[in-house]
Amino acid sequence: MKREKKQREVLSYEDEALEDYSKGERINAVFSQKGKIVIIILAVCVVLVGIAATWRFIAPDKIGSTISGSGGTGNGYPTDIIGTKVQTGNIAVLNSNLAYVSDTSFVALNNYAATVANRKIKYSSPIMVSSGGYALIYNQDEIGFEIDTASELVYQGDSDDKILTGDITSGGVYALVTAKEGYASKLTVYNKDNTQRYAYYFADYYVDSVSINESGTRGVVSGVSSQYGVLTSAVYVLDFKNEEPLAKLDFQDNMIYKVAFMKNGNIAAIGDSSASLISSDYQSKTDFTYDGDMLTAMEIDSDNGFALSLSRSGDGRTCSIQYISQDGYDTTIDSDLQITSIGLYGQAIAVLSKETITVYNRNGEKMGEYNAGVDAKSIELTSEKYAYVLGISQIRAVQIN
Repeated sequence: MKREKKQREVLSYEDEALEDYSKGERINAVFSQKGKIVIIILAVCVVLVGIAATWRFIAPDKIGSTISGSGGTGNGYPTDIIGTKVQTGNIAVLNSNLAYVSDTSFVALNNYAATVANRKIKYSSPIMVSSGGYALIYNQDEIGFEIDTASELVYQGDSDDKILTGDITSGGVYALVTAKEGYASKLTVYNKDNTQRYAYYFADYYVDSVSINESGTRGVVSGVSSQYGVLTSAVYVLDFKNEEPLAKLDFQDNMIYKVAFMKNGNIAAIGDSSASLISSDYQSKTDFTYDGDMLTAMEIDSDNGFALSLSRSGDGRTCSIQYISQDGYDTTIDSDLQITSIGLYGQAIAVLSKETITVYNRNGEKMGEYNAGVDAKSIELTSEKYAYVLGISQIRAVQIN
């Protein structure tokens, strides 16, 4: 049952409301310049119409669930997807299980492809983020969301406003970024018991990414704005016991797509023209520029750092691979591959190019090539020895030597 939310403990806001600023725009993480321009135009229109437009949402029905095979063996991989489609990015490791969300269901599978969880959802275009054993599932631009584990539906509820993005920790603390009348965005952080811990209102930046540290005490968000015709991004670091941000870093002519805490306290910030590693004291950053190359894929692992594929030809082909550790050590691997997905685990860096998975180590040495299937959409590394492949209608397992 939906629980009553307690009054927030900390409430913060920027000094001026949205109408006191120039036109801003909310964006999704897209890589093409054409897509960026279209989104900016559409977002400006949204601001002109007003964030206070009538909300439309799909209210989730009572969710039925089935649990089976938790201790047994399945038929093995490949296994058919439950539902008609799984969007790239909606597959992850949930403790020892592989989990995905389709257009109809939340599903968790064990190592033998036995179904551990199969629960119906009611989101037309779900987005899943996960950490440890928890998965946060929501519909972007709608108000419904839920929190799942492999064993149970932990919570189902509605936010006050349309959800833009969110994050969850392995301890069950979660955050929702929503649209808010009179402001560009609102960040709300909830405890594991779904009581409100913290809130912050953004007057001039439309938040497109949020990350909470493992202890659930701090958050980092990235937002985008257009002021006087100039596109700007900003990264805020917030402490959930303080009203004012611990730090605010500005990025000119670099649209930040994704931010994430590393285990050592540093912060990764990945944009369309460069990536940065922000120090744990939030006073400095190291930039890794793309030199005009186009970002085609990225993967962040809080234990290991992050990896990027950068196309030198501008059409997605002839990609180099840039790996940056959580301490800032970087390695560049040149290739002629057209990379669409990256997996990162331990010493292994795996990239998907058409129907082939190519594996490198952190030193840039090529370790092997493996068949992913002609319909491969993305890959997920669960160890240095296994990769899961998301196809159009199947999930396949590939053993890496």
